[in-house]
Amino acid sequence: MVGCFKRFFWIHFLFITIVCSLLLILSQKRIDWTLTLQINWYEIFLLIPLPFALLSLCGLSLPHHGYNLLGPPLRKLNILYICIVTKGTNKGIVENSYWMMKSLESEQVRLKVVSDCPLEIPHLLVPHSFKTRFAKYKARALEYFRIKMHLSDCDWVLHLDEESVIDPDSLTACIDFCRRSPHLMGQGSILYNNRNFWKHPLVTVADCIRVGDDLARFYLQFAYLHQPIFGIHGSFLLINGRVENEITWDLSESLTEDYEFSVQYMRQGYTCGYVDGVVREQSPESILDFLKQRRRWLLGIRSIAKHSNWARLWTLLWSLNPIILGIALASVTNLIGGEERISFLVFIPMMLITAIYLYLYLLGALVQDLDRKSHIIEILIHGLATIALYPLAFMLESLAVVWSYISFDHRIGFQIVEKN
Repeated sequence: MVGCFKRFFWIHFLFITIVCSLLLILSQKRIDWTLTLQINWYEIFLLIPLPFALLSLCGLSLPHHGYNLLGPPLRKLNILYICIVTKGTNKGIVENSYWMMKSLESEQVRLKVVSDCPLEIPHLLVPHSFKTRFAKYKARALEYFRIKMHLSDCDWVLHLDEESVIDPDSLTACIDFCRRSPHLMGQGSILYNNRNFWKHPLVTVADCIRVGDDLARFYLQFAYLHQPIFGIHGSFLLINGRVENEITWDLSESLTEDYEFSVQYMRQGYTCGYVDGVVREQSPESILDFLKQRRRWLLGIRSIAKHSNWARLWTLLWSLNPIILGIALASVTNLIGGEERISFLVFIPMMLITAIYLYLYLLGALVQDLDRKSHIIEILIHGLATIALYPLAFMLESLAVVWSYISFDHRIGFQIVEKN
């Protein structure tokens, strides 16, 4: 899937060029083309997303980069554990994931479910008596699994969420990574089309940016930079056993144990790589659950900011989203109905940011539809819906940020998103 879009990278530039041209035509009468530095101070905020946009464009443009599958393996693989972590409250979801992947088990691949609550499938139940120094919530369950499995240097763990499903081809990509990649941690792309795809259109569109981001910034991070500077996802996370034993999951009470693990991983001097596969999951079932999810992420990363300059930077930029949105809406209103003109020094970057982010949303929708083999009519309808809901999706992200301003991680805890 990724290789296909990497081979035809010119499509990205074509779409972005078309969108930029349309924006130029619609706004040409409001643009001040004189070379002047008289820019309103608040317009500087509109340029904050530019580095993200350019990094995304860079990630989209880079060719497919893998490792040698023909030469001898770099290391021995003993056991690859597929570890599904769950609170155990969404029983139907985790049981469905278990049975969908049960056939993947072999002498070398073991499927394990770790749960805080009893289930009707084989699972590792985290006892109430199990104590950690710091870890709570999901990190506590992960630490229990690590200890119970007695991971060796030749063991690997593929961490999945309760609704995650991996197919045989992507599992093969994971095994190849374990044997042949020089890196001890890897991650691939996550799609959110496993269940209830487009059942909740606004939430579906809001999650499309995550798919686009995996193909852009996160691809750049894993395939070329080999440092998890943007963080990692807690699902489709492939880690060597020696590294888990060295870093452990008993790090703090953070709500984002995956991000904190990545911070410690970088601090130890390890590198990461790209896994050429996909895992399929599902989006939250409601707008409220979506907001709770994003709020938890921001609060979790914010709690780690004192230990990481990268976390501090991303938290700051993420927290500025509502301000950027407000200024952007005011600027668009002035351009459409007012007399105020905008300097091309601000408009050109604004135009590029808008085009790139719109493309990431559309790319996420397209990739998921192609993966599901949707009909061309359905793909077109979803594309139009994505364009229409794109501004609302961005507003939804900003609303979650505002909610985090008045929230505290020790009060909300690790809120479980309900899925069915």
